[in-house]
Amino acid sequence: MELRRELILTIALLILVNALLALGAVALLARMGPAVAHVAAAGGDDALPRVAATVARLGSGGAWAVVGLGFLSFVGSLAAIAILHRRILHPVEELHAVLEAARTGDPLRRAHVTDAPYELRAVAQAVNRMLDERMIERTDKEEGRVRNRGSDR
Repeated sequence: MELRRELILTIALLILVNALLALGAVALLARMGPAVAHVAAAGGDDALPRVAATVARLGSGGAWAVVGLGFLSFVGSLAAIAILHRRILHPVEELHAVLEAARTGDPLRRAHVTDAPYELRAVAQAVNRMLDERMIERTDKEEGRVRNRGSDR
């Protein structure tokens, strides 16, 4: 649960930073237009009028483009949360549940991790093998006790 909380907080921070960047860009575009036009009017350079014309042409369209990019970044962050939860957090939670069940005495519970990175699938397979070997050892011990009881009679 701690990993999930840290991951969600990290992604929430990324979303907040993206939103602040988008708002800052909108504010910058709103202030930049008049400033560039003023500089272009004061100077006689040919480049400044072209810059002023470009800023005027982009105007609110440029600001909306920045807002659109911020929104796409937000949607991308939500998609990243969903993918990370499905591919990393869910398999880790599954492994935790299997190990917790084994600790409390459930010898049959196994990890079923299919849609995860290779490393997590390998850990799940190793845990399953360990639990299988533990069950075989337990069965062998019980069979040995039964044989010993039979020979004692």
